[in-house]
Amino acid sequence: MRNLNIVCISPHADDASIFCGGTLAKYAREGHALHIVRVTNDDKDSFGMSREQTIEVNAREAAAAFALLGAAQTFHLDYPNDEMDPIPETEIREKFIRIFRRVQADVVVSFDPWGIYEENPDHTKCAQAADDACWQSGGDRYNPEHFADGLAPHTIAERLYFARRLPEVNHVVDITDTMDIKIQAVCAHRNMIANIVRGFREKLRANRLRIPWLDELAPAEHPALVERFLRESARAVGSQIGVEYAEAFRRNRFGELEGFVAEHAAPLEE
Repeated sequence: MRNLNIVCISPHADDASIFCGGTLAKYAREGHALHIVRVTNDDKDSFGMSREQTIEVNAREAAAAFALLGAAQTFHLDYPNDEMDPIPETEIREKFIRIFRRVQADVVVSFDPWGIYEENPDHTKCAQAADDACWQSGGDRYNPEHFADGLAPHTIAERLYFARRLPEVNHVVDITDTMDIKIQAVCAHRNMIANIVRGFREKLRANRLRIPWLDELAPAEHPALVERFLRESARAVGSQIGVEYAEAFRRNRFGELEGFVAEHAAPLEE
């Protein structure tokens, strides 16, 4: 197989690592070029820190995580965290199309625009923009201003969607060999993980509940907790295909024409 250009749309720094880090690391290990688009600046993902400190720390830790995953290139769009609602989808879409055309993307990995129980507005906004950008990237009537910069229409071969809960799973990736890398990448987001743990503790208190051992958990112990949850989740997915660890996706190449293609298409001679 020829080397591919993989583009992952990560609304926040930790999304790529958490939802598809094993798959991204596997692509990179196989020699494919991994490009990660970090859409927001994560300026609100902290507690007790200034906005400037938050941006700096999350960006530094994101760079470490993306390096672990094997990213060849990272794009930072710097939109404000959790304030993307009023931004026109066409604006975000144009930026994605430009990147797809620039790197000649073969596979786009992103949140599923039809993901179930998705509560984060940045996730849904980016998911819809990425989905639209995938099919518009190949048309010469979409964003023709790109062509003056030497770009050209470019068709995306495949989309891999992830979500908190997918509407359908039709593609499972064995990440047994890259599970350790995924764990390391997620743990590299030290500040964001600490904020997730803090938020969960506060949610428990709001419901007049507590988990004693969680209250006593020190930041230095967060990696062990992260590893436990990641392994349990990936092991459950892996059991579906008889491997130790896996990640689940909704794969979209031809949509409703997938069956037609399977029946009639033949390999293209290179």
